[in-house]
Amino acid sequence: MISTRRLMQSYWAVVGLVLVLLAWWAVFFVRQGDYLTTRIAASGQVLTAGEEAAVRAAASDTLRMFLAEGLFLVLLLLGGMLLVVRSMQRELMAHRQHKDFLSAVTHELRSPIASASLYVESILLGRAEGAKATRYLHSVKQDLERLRQQVDGLLAAARVHQAHPQLQPQELELCAHVRNTVARLEQAGLPEGTRLEFEGKQELLARTDPQAVTAIVENLVSNAIKYGGEPAHVVVRVDRLDAQAELSVRDFGPGLRGADAQSIFEPFVRGVVHEQRMRPGVGLGLFMVAELARALGGKALADDQPQGGGLRIRVRFPLSPQGVRA
Repeated sequence: MISTRRLMQSYWAVVGLVLVLLAWWAVFFVRQGDYLTTRIAASGQVLTAGEEAAVRAAASDTLRMFLAEGLFLVLLLLGGMLLVVRSMQRELMAHRQHKDFLSAVTHELRSPIASASLYVESILLGRAEGAKATRYLHSVKQDLERLRQQVDGLLAAARVHQAHPQLQPQELELCAHVRNTVARLEQAGLPEGTRLEFEGKQELLARTDPQAVTAIVENLVSNAIKYGGEPAHVVVRVDRLDAQAELSVRDFGPGLRGADAQSIFEPFVRGVVHEQRMRPGVGLGLFMVAELARALGGKALADDQPQGGGLRIRVRFPLSPQGVRA
């Protein structure tokens, strides 16, 4: 960051020096006609009106040529400044995102480790016996499962980020698959008061990867619950759009509050800035959704504050030829 800042300062110094030189040369060429006629007169030569006009015309031509070349150079400098500023902004954004990512990963990984260590220490010190010890061991198992899920999520995101996902497409009835995934999430347990609803009855046959679709639904539902308010209300819906099927997951929370909707699909971007430290996660869930959707031949879209408020994420899949004809 320091080297980038120094590079930026050096660039601005060079730009300033060039602009000063251009201004000085512009003043010089503006006065060139008067300067030449004065020097000729001082040498004792007398110019006729036509000769003086020719000298001034030559000076004007030189000035126009200089202004054209100077304007090109100024435009070139402005374009360079724009590129440097954008590069600086991208680097600052990447630095901040990586910093937030490391902070989030540290918290997400240390929390279950600290919890499990505390339970194990209590058992080893004899502070828990019988049913209490059994309960502590179940808690340790849950913490280790949580840790495993976090590590698996990071590894999956790394694989998606570094290489094209290896998918195994097959004929899949999308509505039934998404409905079953939502039901399984409900059975696994949701935060207290959370309402998770599914809408979609039409049979939509798509040639896609079932595991990828499951991962997309799980990440979208998890994100909607996380940022959808307390208690969260989440609606999962499957519709048909011509030759495509659209999966949408919507919450009714505060939304993005003016943030760029499409930026949430970039790695390490996590919702509203002032809420990031209050919510678990490392900012890779929606990135994985977008990458998997792209690998399946579709795309992911975000609608901030649709009618009724909240945030809606839409993922579109191409239907199979049999599904299109249906």
